Amino acid sequence: MSSVSIALENTLTLPGSRERVWTLMTDVPQVVPCIPGGRLVASVSDSSWKAEVALDLGFTRVVFLADVAQREADEEAGRAVLEITAVDSKGKSTARATMASQLAPSDGGTEVTVHTDLTMEGEVARFGSGIIEDVSYEIVEQMAGCLRDRLSEPLHAADEPPPASRKLSLWSALLLFVRGRLHRRRRRQASR
Repeated sequence: MSSVSIALENTLTLPGSRERVWTLMTDVPQVVPCIPGGRLVASVSDSSWKAEVALDLGFTRVVFLADVAQREADEEAGRAVLEITAVDSKGKSTARATMASQLAPSDGGTEVTVHTDLTMEGEVARFGSGIIEDVSYEIVEQMAGCLRDRLSEPLHAADEPPPASRKLSLWSALLLFVRGRLHRRRRRQASR
């Protein structure tokens, strides 16, 4: 069975106080719909949920059914950890991810660093780490835009679910190839 493992690190600056960003980032039912193609299916408990995420990878659409569990939520340290286990609706691919978020104050907002360890197996792994990494960065970029929108709304509006997020289109997926290569090249040059 094919397998791909990648580690991603994304840093985004969100408007709002650390407390408000923490409240949003740890409210999984509010965050899931901000993921392109994401939909909350059910709340199982205060720290676990079922979700669905539809991804367009090249000419293939993959719908993952995911179990999401909050493993750590340390408000004082500004650290939260989610574990996600997913299987595609056809049972041909699986994904496992651990997402650790760290909050820090930033000029005019709050910086959020998200470190993700992702393993994908089965049919979806045939796309390789390059395409999967590219799509992952695009997802985070779109998700960050949605979170910024949520934080710019009045506090009472944050209780309402966000509008359905836009799907990652085929055109976007094709553009990722070019953008992702440039992004990775810049990261490699910066780390030298």
